[in-house]
Amino acid sequence: IGLASGNHSANLTIYDSTSGASQILPITLTMHAAKLVANPASASITINSATPISGLQTIITVTDELGGNNNSQAVHWSLNSIDVPWLKWSSTSGVSSPSTQVAIGVDPTKLSVLPAGTYTGHVVLNYQSSDSSNGTLTVPMTLNLQLPLVQTVSYYIATANTAGSVIL
Repeated sequence: IGLASGNHSANLTIYDSTSGASQILPITLTMHAAKLVANPASASITINSATPISGLQTIITVTDELGGNNNSQAVHWSLNSIDVPWLKWSSTSGVSSPSTQVAIGVDPTKLSVLPAGTYTGHVVLNYQSSDSSNGTLTVPMTLNLQLPLVQTVSYYIATANTAGSVIL
């Protein structure tokens, strides 16, 4: 539209060509700068014994309410926080126009201490819109972990072809 952020007011005059009467209607249009959005808004990963390494992450598009199509409305963002140690986010900052593809995923080195179950983590992004207003965007991530957890491994030594008891 080309209007700056803020309130814009005008009067709309309607004329009746038959009677010559007119009616004035006040109109107010409120414009705001584009805000940051993620598409999809959340992520979910299921990990089981058949999950390939490529299945440990998924792609999120970080863009703005205008789809990243208007450079003058670009939103600048930066990574604020990740609240769980198993969650990874591939970029520390970016801009919404053009849209940015970001990998959100799981750090495989952190899985060995997690029992099977469902976990949730959050990536929080800070952003500044083109009108200098600040905001945050939270991207939730659900991890459905379906791996067995090995807590101990015991070994034993026995002599072949010898009778005896083995206590584990």
